[in-house]
Amino acid sequence: MNTDKDIKQISVSTVIVATELNKGRVKELIQELQDLDAIDNSDAEVIKAATDYL
Repeated sequence: MNTDKDIKQISVSTVIVATELNKGRVKELIQELQDLDAIDNSDAEVIKAATDYL
């Protein structure tokens, strides 16, 4: 059986999905903060760049 291999693959897949969901949420939060004038465009660009690095 490949149980260990299957578990590792599921773990990797879970991390990938969670990371992509988090990136989407960060982009939503950036927009909300910009709408509230809590951050400016340069702040938003830095946060987006950091998020894309994940």
